Amino acid sequence: SAEYAVTLRQMGEYSRPYVVFNAEVDCSFGFRQHVALPTHATIWLKPALALGFVDPVVGTGLASGTHLAVRVENNTSQPVAGTVQISTPKSLSIEPSSKTVRVAAGESTTVDVQVSATPSPPKGKQAVTLKLLAPSDDGDKALAYVPGGQTAPEDANVVVSQQTDLVFVPAVSCPRVKEAPNIDGRLDDPCWQQAGELKDFVVFNSAELALAQTTGYLAYDEQHLYIGVRCQKPLMQNLTARFEPGPPQDEVWTDDCVEIYVDPGRSRQDYVRLVVNPKGAYKTTGEATWDWACGTSTDSWIAEVSLSLDSLSTQPASGEVWGVNIARNDHAGTEERRNQLSSWAAAYNTFHNPRLFGMLVFE
Repeated sequence: SAEYAVTLRQMGEYSRPYVVFNAEVDCSFGFRQHVALPTHATIWLKPALALGFVDPVVGTGLASGTHLAVRVENNTSQPVAGTVQISTPKSLSIEPSSKTVRVAAGESTTVDVQVSATPSPPKGKQAVTLKLLAPSDDGDKALAYVPGGQTAPEDANVVVSQQTDLVFVPAVSCPRVKEAPNIDGRLDDPCWQQAGELKDFVVFNSAELALAQTTGYLAYDEQHLYIGVRCQKPLMQNLTARFEPGPPQDEVWTDDCVEIYVDPGRSRQDYVRLVVNPKGAYKTTGEATWDWACGTSTDSWIAEVSLSLDSLSTQPASGEVWGVNIARNDHAGTEERRNQLSSWAAAYNTFHNPRLFGMLVFE
């Protein structure tokens, strides 16, 4: 026999549909003598009803729409019936906009939808409002996303109302080139005229365009992936490059620098990374072989890079998709804002999140 005295202290949300509590548990077991065994445990509490996107990341730029799945989860002991509806900003369109579902007790189901954006795909997070409704005259509980601009039925009670985010990541075509560039920090080789462009860099933790813009370029051949980066620098006299070329420098990211992230095969888990400053000082993450050179002009600085495909033990096929992002630390930018972090694919809290890398599609 045992007696449990449990005190729950909420530690905060872990990830939907769970809520994490820290439990202080005092256990008294009835054996030959009374023994108190105070301990600690983590208790995971699920809400009765939960719904959300299976994967909230939306790839954009190469197709008119992207398919997503909405999961409806029933953690109760009764079946749940209702209609799923989706509320989006005016710039987004989701079809179908409503879908009737029935979910058995303790089960879940998914609804396939297609999302598209007009007039052009956004970058970063887009808020979507989710609501669960239970009509008062129905024995079953009913679920519904209520579209913006519409009102819930008069006979409906809102069970849950929450806001979730879709995250839009950009995509770029990467052409195969016949002639490799000379890695000299100039970006004047013919292949860069054919390269896919990475534009409209956005500020870290937002979708606001960076004041000092960056342009990336991507191309490949049988042996290398080629990456060019041109960083606008209106105040070149404020260029920060304290670290010199030589051994890897752990703190090189504190200079003006670019960070190149490549996720072969778009595993969304593993990636290699190169950080390089305007002088060529560097730091790498992961197993890869890089070659690079940097240069400057009157109003910008350049990083020109090649990544050995052999060092990644892979050879991309036409149509294959990899994850990629280029980030920039601009530590002496414009007169309006001296320091600014930005990236091609919007980043939140950290650049080291391969789930939010952009999509590189090999031609």
